[in-house]
Amino acid sequence: MTSINPRLGQLRLKHLLLLNLIDEFKSISKAAGALNLTQPAVSSMLKELEAVFHAALVTRTRQGAVLTDAGRTTRDRLHIALNELQAAQNANITEPNGSHLLVGALPIAMVELIPQSIAWLVKNDINLVLKFFEGTVSSVINDVLENKLDCAIGRMDAVNFAPESIQQLCFAPLLPMFLAVACSINNPLARKKNISLETLAEQDWVVVPKGSQTRNAFDQAFIQNGIVPPVPLIESFSFFSNFHMVGATPLITLAPHLAVQRYAELKVISPVRFSWPTSISPLLFIFRQEKAKLAPIQFLQQALTAAAQKIA
Repeated sequence: MTSINPRLGQLRLKHLLLLNLIDEFKSISKAAGALNLTQPAVSSMLKELEAVFHAALVTRTRQGAVLTDAGRTTRDRLHIALNELQAAQNANITEPNGSHLLVGALPIAMVELIPQSIAWLVKNDINLVLKFFEGTVSSVINDVLENKLDCAIGRMDAVNFAPESIQQLCFAPLLPMFLAVACSINNPLARKKNISLETLAEQDWVVVPKGSQTRNAFDQAFIQNGIVPPVPLIESFSFFSNFHMVGATPLITLAPHLAVQRYAELKVISPVRFSWPTSISPLLFIFRQEKAKLAPIQFLQQALTAAAQKIA
């Protein structure tokens, strides 16, 4: 069992809230009001916090009070602890056995991986309550880091995250992600063979906006072959929406191969016979290190791994 520093063990929930409130109101007296305490009581609490963390956490100014660098770092850590307490309460309210997870997911994960994972859980009679939140790579990872989500099915781009943030996470590889070109069923490209990148550069495109891995892979494919990347006619974040636009127009699009395959089976689009020369990072199961031994996390990881093996 992990030993707790006696001073740390004396902290109460109001201690954890205090730095958030001071940062919000920029005032110790207003923070005291929010906690229904006197200003001397809050000042005493602040001294207790500073003694526990061996640092000055707040600087008093003529305008009020502001957090120091150490105060902001401590606030962020305590905010994570508060989110974990809220998650524990939500889990017990929703499902008394605690088998409850808040899961961030990229839209591509919802196409086949997550449905197959849920099928595995049902087949193995594992009662796991899941609540999914779709988002971008950055949004779902940030929410995992802040303990707003228990885990995520996403990709990782080390460029956008500080090393100390990455070190807090565990990554379990699930599926490689390749890109594929799609057009409408009636588009002449659907029936052509030996299509070149030069031909694709001449088409009208709908693609995801700049900043995403897919858009970077789109631009890099042309640049690496000495071709100026075409300017998309339309930019749209959702590849689901892009498929429907492509299905009704002469536009073409670039999307994860699993999504192209699925929507081709539904006769919404047709794949273009061209192997895209650049790829994006694989899908990963991502969670904070301290959650690695939680049974719900382990169950979901088993389900995702089984589903990925079936899909691959």
